[in-house]
Amino acid sequence: MKLVLALCLVSAGCNRHSGPSPEVEFERANAAFRRGDLAQARDEAHSAAQRYPATSSYHWRFRLLEAEALLYKGERQAAAAILAEHPPDGDAFFQVDARRDMLQGYMLTRGSQAEAAKLLNEAHRKASSHGFSGLLGEIEVLQGMGMVAAGHPDEARLLFLSARERAVQQHDPYHEAISLLDLGMLSKSKSRFDEALGWFEQALARARVSGSGTLIAAVLNNAAMCHTQLGNFAEANKRRQEAVERLGSSEVKAVRRDIFGEMGRTYSGQGDQLKAIECYRQALAIAREFPGSEEVRRLNNNLSAALAAAGNWEAAEQANLKELSLAKDARATGYASLNSAVIAAGRGRMDEAIANYRKAMQAAPGEPAVLWQSHAGLGQTYAQMGKKPLAREEFETALQVIEQNRAELSRDDYKITFLSRLIHFYQEYVEALVASGATEKALEVADSSRARILMEKLSLTPAPRSRSASYQSFAKRSGSVLLFYWLAPTNSYLWVVSAAKVKCFPLPPAAEIQALVQQYRAFLEDGVRDPLQTESAAGARLFQILIAPAAGLIPAGSRIVLVPDGPLHLLNFETLPVYGAKAHYWIEDATVTIAPSLGLLAAAAPEKPVLPASLLIIGDPLYAGTPYPPLQFASTEINKLRGRFPAAKKTFLSKADATPDSYRGADPQQFSLIHFSAHADVNAGSPLDSAIILSPKAARFKLYTRDIMEQPLHADLVTISACKSAGSRAYAGEGIVGLAWSFLRSGARSVIAGLWDVDDSSSAGMMDGLYGAIESGQSPVDALRTAKLAMIHSEGAYRKPYYWAPFQVYTR
Repeated sequence: MKLVLALCLVSAGCNRHSGPSPEVEFERANAAFRRGDLAQARDEAHSAAQRYPATSSYHWRFRLLEAEALLYKGERQAAAAILAEHPPDGDAFFQVDARRDMLQGYMLTRGSQAEAAKLLNEAHRKASSHGFSGLLGEIEVLQGMGMVAAGHPDEARLLFLSARERAVQQHDPYHEAISLLDLGMLSKSKSRFDEALGWFEQALARARVSGSGTLIAAVLNNAAMCHTQLGNFAEANKRRQEAVERLGSSEVKAVRRDIFGEMGRTYSGQGDQLKAIECYRQALAIAREFPGSEEVRRLNNNLSAALAAAGNWEAAEQANLKELSLAKDARATGYASLNSAVIAAGRGRMDEAIANYRKAMQAAPGEPAVLWQSHAGLGQTYAQMGKKPLAREEFETALQVIEQNRAELSRDDYKITFLSRLIHFYQEYVEALVASGATEKALEVADSSRARILMEKLSLTPAPRSRSASYQSFAKRSGSVLLFYWLAPTNSYLWVVSAAKVKCFPLPPAAEIQALVQQYRAFLEDGVRDPLQTESAAGARLFQILIAPAAGLIPAGSRIVLVPDGPLHLLNFETLPVYGAKAHYWIEDATVTIAPSLGLLAAAAPEKPVLPASLLIIGDPLYAGTPYPPLQFASTEINKLRGRFPAAKKTFLSKADATPDSYRGADPQQFSLIHFSAHADVNAGSPLDSAIILSPKAARFKLYTRDIMEQPLHADLVTISACKSAGSRAYAGEGIVGLAWSFLRSGARSVIAGLWDVDDSSSAGMMDGLYGAIESGQSPVDALRTAKLAMIHSEGAYRKPYYWAPFQVYTR
């Protein structure tokens, strides 16, 4: 993506003079320019210039500000007429003359790059010879953008860094933010989206200090672009919304154009192509007001892709022909050729599609998105032509490119959303393999997308994708039946893995299953109902879809390890009703554990359950000064646990001692069992910002998921006796991400956490039953099942799933 010239918002500020009246006037007009009120800036500058003679430097300062406002309004001829005027000679006008050269160079960047560079170099020489540091920084930003356009990113980076340093020395947050913005856009142009976000975060902080709403909007919009590329659509929407608010009535059209373009990208990423097309067309209407703009080509590319995704092949082809005519470099040609291939494939012209996919890769070999889309497109095309070996080879290469780029990302947040955004490539490959009868290979590919971060952080080496026998080996040595679910928009699947065989069953589309899960969750939670007393159609249907097909491979009393997908992470399978001669819950027939992936299970060393040798118990916090109410039964819960495991070393942190800092200070890696009894705050928009709510100290009372991940653990079990402590958002690929995931990532072997709001009194009784069973020698999963069955078979309200079913065991 080319750097957007209009985002630079080069200020017309010069060295400050002592004259009160003209300086105040200039600052007022310049402030209007910076906030995007271009008409006001133009009019005030024009009016002020008339009040000063041509022999005054202020006359020329106002004239140049007027020209700059005209440039950003797109009125290039009027701006050119002003810039054609030449200020008088002499030292008093030297800075004005240098700024004039700079603005003329900026104006020519959309035409003659060589002439533009010549003028900018001359402006730099003049400013440097007189020590105009602030102006030098502005010139270096424009020179850097010219270097980017000329294909010299390293030189551009040095210029942007120099401009930033000059702005810091001048105590100028506005131009510092511009330099940081351009550094971010340079990273973004190289597809280093997480690196770009680091620059944008710094730019945003300085832009806020400057108070320029237009600049803040520009930074937010570019950050939103990166979040969209990384698949974090919620954060992209949040940034874009603030960008629109900050932009207000600003007349800086380029920023408004880019916001519409980013809205289109977000809608397209979410699958809403009709809204995406509408936004792209609005952005294009603005972009065409800037002749020669690279944004016209880029927006035509995005519009063509959205039209193709919507199946509007004729309109897509027309937009793509326009893009091809505007492509000026290899990268642009690569994207245009990719669209040509997609359109040809959609219209059944397979040989043409193959040729264009190859052309796209040859044109842009350093562009990851072009490579993985082209290889995956070739895989689909060959699959449709019945060329199975070629299809596999191309799909495998596409996934290798995706994985290489995912591994290079610096933060877990970005890795999670990145793969979630690209999971459809895995879905396409899995579908092609199942259609060709290679169901075991399809399982290996599907599982290879799961729990990648957990695998990396735990330093585990997965079994090669070519051997599903490792899954069967785990099933044999653990005495378990493995149920692996794969949900996709068109065809979903269930694989059953036992020591004897691997079998695949078709399932309905993901949307149908998601609707049933939502209905059944509402039945259990909202009405606190008992499906054994009041039949649940959604619950019955889920059992028939998800469990019944595999019933012949699941002996009575089986140990089941479930690997869910998508909305199934939010379903407790134990609650599914088995209707018949004697209605009962599926928990009566099976002992169920939840796992992130089969590969993670196969790579982990087997361990036998042993009594915990050391306990860390944190709970019953003081919530005064926080928005959270006291937990009435938390003290009962931890006091009962205090009496368990008499031979174990125990550390209790309660009341004022139960703080986030005290958890870290307790050296949690020394404990074999860790128990929390507290509130939890689940952040569905940013799961790594979910937290366990503890006692406040120095205004801190949240133990964030990010904090948890920093503390290595060796615990056999972590129990989070709190509401929704498992998490509330599942990501394609990584699974449900939240508190339970963070403890597994830190090294805990198993985690017990809740799917929904937990009743304080019932959870206290369940925890007592859980630890009583563990004390008697049961494993955590057996112990939790024992505690649940006791509640199911009891009299009173607690037999309903709402009370016993929120907690599940998550294991690695």
